[in-house]
Amino acid sequence: MTGRAVEGRTPTGFKPIALDGGYGWFVVLGSFLIHAFTDGFVYSFGVIANSLVTVSRIVEISKSRLSKI
Repeated sequence: MTGRAVEGRTPTGFKPIALDGGYGWFVVLGSFLIHAFTDGFVYSFGVIANSLVTVSRIVEISKSRLSKI
């Protein structure tokens, strides 16, 4: 189409509405929260592992073995 009106048709002013009712934004929010918590845990595991090995002595294994969790 080159921008010309089709013969026999008139513009109706029809505006499509979203059928999900905004549910997509909850999916976006949920995905963001899942990624934020997952990445936060993964990137802070070194701090947690260090305290498990050195301070608490709950786990009596080497750091390299603990990293396989």
